[in-house]
Amino acid sequence: MRLEAMKTILLSLLFVGGAWAQDLSEPARSVNGQRVNLQPLFHWWTNATAIVATNASRTNGDLVTIPPRPLKAWVRIASNQLTNSGFAWMANAYIQEIPDGPVTNQWVVLRHGPFEEKKRFDQVVNDYKATTTNLLVASNTYVKNAEKTAAFDQKAELYQEMYEIDPWQHYRLGYAADAYRQAANQTGEKAATAARQMEHFDAKRAELQKITQDRESLEIDTFALRTAERYRGLPVYDMGFRFGR
Repeated sequence: MRLEAMKTILLSLLFVGGAWAQDLSEPARSVNGQRVNLQPLFHWWTNATAIVATNASRTNGDLVTIPPRPLKAWVRIASNQLTNSGFAWMANAYIQEIPDGPVTNQWVVLRHGPFEEKKRFDQVVNDYKATTTNLLVASNTYVKNAEKTAAFDQKAELYQEMYEIDPWQHYRLGYAADAYRQAANQTGEKAATAARQMEHFDAKRAELQKITQDRESLEIDTFALRTAERYRGLPVYDMGFRFGR
């Protein structure tokens, strides 16, 4: 099985299983200048999801009926592949009309998508990768200088012991001990600086990871209007202009 096919199956299973972080915020949208309130759809979807879960646990056949769905032209749309062709934003999307219902996977053109969020998320991903690289460099620097410090200290102690046996005869070894001790102090300072850098980068990396959650691309899971339009053969979905933006 090809990698892309495996990814499609896996993402579809995640979508059906509810692993996506569904966004039911910003119900006030505007499409073609018309204001739309998605709160009834949000409320219905939440209740319908609960009913589906309840029905799945019932064994007596006494199932709860899901009430009629409002705003039927608005569908659940999820994607973690958003690309810009230069003229339009496209998404490899998973589309669903009812909870636990059939899922369609297709490329679509997306209007009013979370494109600013994608820019910010991509920047965080780049910062995370750069911070990881910096952490590795600082770690290597720390290890290298810590090893040098230990080696210089060992030589300083050795020459100091030899010097103390006969200071008059081995006075040059006393100078050598001082030189190695000075070198150990210098590499020790470098190791300490690298250790502080490691702590800084590790803390920054942890903060960035809270945002990326080990993802390399933005995931969306919200509702979009199925329009009758097509762009270069692809169906157009409109998430609507969100008033909080």
